[in-house]
Order: sequence, then C-alpha cells, then structure tokens
Amino acid sequence: MSSKLSVLCVTNGDGQHVPLFVQRLAEIARHIRAEFILGLDGETAQQAGWVNLPDITRTIPLRAGGTGVLEDVLDQAIDGCDSDWILRLDDDEMPSAALVRWLDRGDYMRGSETVYSFERAYLWGNEEHYITNDPLWPDWQTRLTVRERAGGRRTVHAGSPWGAGTMVRGLPIMHYKFLVRNMEQRMVIARHYERSQPGAGLGALFSKYNLPEVFLGNIDTAETRKAWSQ
Repeated sequence: MSSKLSVLCVTNGDGQHVPLFVQRLAEIARHIRAEFILGLDGETAQQAGWVNLPDITRTIPLRAGGTGVLEDVLDQAIDGCDSDWILRLDDDEMPSAALVRWLDRGDYMRGSETVYSFERAYLWGNEEHYITNDPLWPDWQTRLTVRERAGGRRTVHAGSPWGAGTMVRGLPIMHYKFLVRNMEQRMVIARHYERSQPGAGLGALFSKYNLPEVFLGNIDTAETRKAWSQ
C-alpha cells in the first residue's frame, strides 16, 4: 500500500543527539513508505552537514525571528509537506516499534477519523524504563492528523485546536529528553520557554516536564514493554 504520510521533524539542531535521531526518523519514514520532511529552525540547523542525509525527502528553512519556539514555525513546516497525513515528531523522540507497525499497516486511514493522539513515554535512566508519575504519563500527544488539521498552534505548548481525536493506547511515542540532555541543559531550555511565555518553563505544571528530579520528588518508573523496544 502506498503511503500518504509525511513524517515531519522540526529541529533547531541543538544537541549532539540530533544527527542520529534525524537519521533514525528518516529511516523509519522510508520503511513505512512516507516522505521525511525536516524543518530547520535557525542557522545552526540550516548550516549542519547532516541535513544532506540520503533518506531526507526535503529540508525546509524556517523563519521565526530567532524565537526558538516550535509553535512559531510549525505552520511553515507543515506547508512543506505534500502528503494527506502528517505525523510530527520532535528531534528527541522516536515512535515505538508498535507504532511503526501500526503506521506501516495504514490503520489510521481505514476509518473516518482525522486526528489521533498517542501516549508519550519519558525514558528515565536508560531505554528500558519510563516515568509513570503524573503528569508525565501518559502525557497524551496529538501528533497524527490529516494535513488540514496539523497546524494552528499559537502559544507555547499549545494543544491541537482540533482536539485530541482518537486516543490510541499501546502505541507510544518514546521521549529521550532525559537521556540526551542533563539537568543543566534542560534548565537552559526551561528558562528560554519562561522568557517566551511566563510559566511555560518553570511554572507549577511545566517545571515537572523539564526538571522532574527537582519538582516531582520521588520518580516512579516501570519497565518498557517489549513491544515498545526500538
């Protein structure tokens, strides 16, 4: 079955992990017969040598006035996608093996739904464990939609204006944020969000997503399910 899917990743190129994650996402997109679109947010990303990886379908230079906030450039990146459906993943995320199989089968196109949300698992310590504390689990993310419903997010951390749609369990997005960035690096990002929108980085809610070892207290984990392994 020919895919009608664009896998979209927007990155500012910040972090040693980015080239590897971009390569892995591009390979996954090729495997499921999707185009892979890489949105390049700023000069660091636009001038990186790895933007010429062979499995990248297209790169899109993005213009946000240097804000470094995803929502300021997301609609531009979506305009660079040609497919009927868009799956957006961050540069520190990977689809679980179960999600890849589901996408490969084209299950999302079989009904009338146009918006899908997935659980996001924050890996902790290693790839075999994820945080189970609220609100980091299940942290529902609206990431797969028809093209016409992929954008429209106007504020930092904004949810989809089209709602959560169908919430699919057991096909999580694996979040490597706490494996690829130490606490000091995450504090820098949190302060950046805080400058963009008060509360978005160090507020009562979002501080837990950036610095769980400080604001969660005890961190509870569970073993990553076999079906989630990469």
